[in-house]
Amino acid sequence: MRRGDGEDDARHHRRIPRADEIDAARFPMTICYSDDDEEIDLKSPSEIVALHAACRDRITEYDPKKRARVLTRFCGVNLAGFDLDRESKVGLGPLLEDVTPQLWKFRAETSYNVVSVKIIESDLGYPISVFGTVLARDTIDYRCVYLFRRERDDPQIISSKEDMLALVGPRRGLVAFDHIHFEFNLKVKGDPEDEDFSKGVIESRAFDSGPITTMLPSWLSTVELVFAPVKHPVAASLQINILNGPPYAPFVGKVSAGTRNAETHIILYDGRAMNCSGILVGDDGSVPLSRNLVVNPYLHATMMKSFWSMFVFLIMMRMKSLMLLYNTLMKSMFALTVPMNYK
Repeated sequence: MRRGDGEDDARHHRRIPRADEIDAARFPMTICYSDDDEEIDLKSPSEIVALHAACRDRITEYDPKKRARVLTRFCGVNLAGFDLDRESKVGLGPLLEDVTPQLWKFRAETSYNVVSVKIIESDLGYPISVFGTVLARDTIDYRCVYLFRRERDDPQIISSKEDMLALVGPRRGLVAFDHIHFEFNLKVKGDPEDEDFSKGVIESRAFDSGPITTMLPSWLSTVELVFAPVKHPVAASLQINILNGPPYAPFVGKVSAGTRNAETHIILYDGRAMNCSGILVGDDGSVPLSRNLVVNPYLHATMMKSFWSMFVFLIMMRMKSLMLLYNTLMKSMFALTVPMNYK
């Protein structure tokens, strides 16, 4: 399923419900969005509406590509008292073998594997030095779950439209009851001045099937996001170990995980995107993966350890020009449950 440039920005301008209007039975963990409850409790309804409008104005900017003013950040809740920069504190969830029948009632119905982010069009050409953030916001708490985060002094060099951003997350499974949001704020390192490159939000419905490819045309680029919904999910952490080779040696290559569907292969490590000649392998042979979490359907949980190990691929793996043996270890499997207190 492909969702192109026809994403309707008007849906971000719909009326935003107040916290007390939310159906607590359907959304038990999102009754209040405020990061300063005591202050918000002292506000009248009209003051809260005014605060939300002011916050909305601050994140609305003129997009030269669309030639219109657009929302550049998530606006799916009442923003009065809501910190858009607050990172999610929700963890991985309980180990699968520790889940009780009582806890299992709070299991998530849908999660997502973020497959790739590419800059398929650049008004500045290639190569470019990209930094900034790409993050997801899910129904658990709508907080920042970072997928890509680089500072100006550590940009990623993008040489062509085929290059993927070197993603570092999510660090936990993403959970969506209705919608999931992906937020982009990318810049290009310039001399002497940096330039805004990509800004905006991609929204997807939880009942979309996948893999899903969608575009964000904005500012000086068009970004392509590919992600795959997973029904009845569990999260699994992975570890790669070199079985034969010198310790602390440079590791250059690519590690990806996936099934027979090549469209959903997830890059766990790409030495070429590290802006260096490789990364050092620890004395225990472990490779520090940039991503080590994948989401699988629970129905396959009993076979996941062999299933994912079988389909982990090493591409162009070199250590001092020698091909080495490797081992894939499924470290742990986690149930994706909905916490009752997200703050």
